[in-house]
Amino acid sequence: MDVVWVLLAMAVCAGLFYLSYRIEPHWVSKDGQRFMCTVQVLGKHDVPASRIREARGRLNDDATIRLDQKQTMRRSSSMWHVVGRAPVQPKGKAVFIIREAPATSAGSDGDSTRSPHEAGRRFALRLPVKSSLIAELDRRAGR
Repeated sequence: MDVVWVLLAMAVCAGLFYLSYRIEPHWVSKDGQRFMCTVQVLGKHDVPASRIREARGRLNDDATIRLDQKQTMRRSSSMWHVVGRAPVQPKGKAVFIIREAPATSAGSDGDSTRSPHEAGRRFALRLPVKSSLIAELDRRAGR
């Protein structure tokens, strides 16, 4: 009987582990300026080049988005512009393509450690279809 309980506990843990990778976090503040979503690095021809990661963002008045990503033991922060919607939209998701904004000479965004080959990176910003942030990102993509 002990073996059954151990196997049942292992099955529950495996199920919870699976669910933790299926859930994508999403949150938008009441004023619509801060949000949390998932992003994915895009490689050549906008093909996903990394796994999906959690990111926090803030919409700035100058049509840029400040994106903070958590990486192992540190956070990186960078500025982005909305390019538009991705041509292929997964079921239940709205995917926007964002392009890294050129770095300023003084490094005013606090992240002057970017190397020149990282300029122009593109990310896929993934949101649920019912997100209140979609209208604002569509507006910014039209600029």
